[in-house]
Amino acid sequence: MILSSWMLIFFIFLLLGISAFFSGSETGMMAINSYKLRSAARQKNKAAIRVQELLSRPDRLLGVILLGNTFANILASAVMTVLAVNVFGEVGVLFATIILTVIVLVFAEVMPKTFAASYPEKVSYSTAGILSFMLKVFYPLVFVINYVANKVLVLFNFDVSRQHNNSLKREDLVEIIKDDAFSLSTLDQQMLTGVLDLSRINVEDVMIPRGQVEVVDISMQWSKVLYRLKKVATSQVLVVQKNISSPIGLLHIKDLLKLSIDGYLTKTMLIRVLKDIVYIPASISVSQQLSLFKQNKYTVGVIVDEYGEVLGLLSLEDILDEIIGEIFKNNFSENCSNVHKIKGGVKVAGDASVRDLNREYGWELPDNGPNTLSGLIIEFLEFIPKHHLCLKLGQVYLEVLSIDEQKIEWVKVLDFNLKSKKNIE
Repeated sequence: MILSSWMLIFFIFLLLGISAFFSGSETGMMAINSYKLRSAARQKNKAAIRVQELLSRPDRLLGVILLGNTFANILASAVMTVLAVNVFGEVGVLFATIILTVIVLVFAEVMPKTFAASYPEKVSYSTAGILSFMLKVFYPLVFVINYVANKVLVLFNFDVSRQHNNSLKREDLVEIIKDDAFSLSTLDQQMLTGVLDLSRINVEDVMIPRGQVEVVDISMQWSKVLYRLKKVATSQVLVVQKNISSPIGLLHIKDLLKLSIDGYLTKTMLIRVLKDIVYIPASISVSQQLSLFKQNKYTVGVIVDEYGEVLGLLSLEDILDEIIGEIFKNNFSENCSNVHKIKGGVKVAGDASVRDLNREYGWELPDNGPNTLSGLIIEFLEFIPKHHLCLKLGQVYLEVLSIDEQKIEWVKVLDFNLKSKKNIE
């Protein structure tokens, strides 16, 4: 009788150990990082390859795990009941149920699953071999169980044959980047999200619009050309013949400075040092253009539409600004040409970039349409306003202050929309 009871106790602990094995392996397999697993499998890690094979059919994996776990738990319950009846009589059935429930929960469920959730790679790699072997041995039984379960799921319109897509979308990556668990600085988050944006925006979204391009008309009198060159504030100047629709070359300020120092600054010499213009279609993505900059060894291009009309200028610096933000940030000050602090809010130029305003001040204006604030308002209104009016775009309240014949010149952003207080104080 004593030997029989000890044997029963031994079997109970053995079965609880088996149950814990299956419980832990289930959690480990389901919690493993699929990207780390894929990387390990590419490096020919045999355990990782086995885990990847098992996870390719999760219904079969869960079938063999739950088959073993359920069998172990039920058999342990039966053995525990026999032991309790032998020791306590019929009332022992109640004791067996209570005691075994606590033991199973603590030692066969909570503990192994907690450990497996904390170390999924270690658990899944170490259990993959046994699970693969058991799946081969009990495949006919697992197949029948899965067949019945899948047929029931089909009744509820679940397509169990479709493979789960583990690919991350851009929105998923952005959420990961912004997750506090990674402790990334604001600048790191901005740069990473900026890189992700490069493939979904066109060069037209980040270019310098033609109205803001530094242009010198070489057909003017030489004295006027020199006067215009003195006012240039950028490193690249578009040299044109009469108007911007007839560009003849790009002038680098370093070449202008060299001519000036050497005493050869004449119209003929100026034209001679001009760089050839590279034309960029407005429809190309920023990521594609960045690749072309690298491949073809140039850093500036002129953006044109499908009819060859000049839309603006794009440089490598503009793309870098899109990734890391403006190198020379525009704060609310009297020296800023696009944004000015005024009573009750700020005054913003109509040709200000919507994307720059969103990135700099967090206004969350719609950025999937026109590039400028003026264009955005006109698209929303569907007409060019002739007088002052107020409107709401996204979560931002705006007031049109002044209008030109073809565009909105100045817009007021109301004070309660200003999220970046540090920029206006």
